[in-house]
Amino acid sequence: MYYLYTIGTLNKYKMTNHQGKYYCVRYAGKEITIIFAYSRWEAIDRIFNENIERYDWIRRELLTAKTIL
Repeated sequence: MYYLYTIGTLNKYKMTNHQGKYYCVRYAGKEITIIFAYSRWEAIDRIFNENIERYDWIRRELLTAKTIL
């Protein structure tokens, strides 16, 4: 029984042990926010999806992300 519990704990740890980074997201060269994400594409997508309903004029092509940490 202890062996099965240990395997479950190790699998859970491996699944949650991801390497993410902080990204500075900019729109048309101006800094919008700093966000934790696993890739620059994820950072751009998250910011775009959060703001598209509020600002319908936003263009995804003008969003850029750069690693800061």
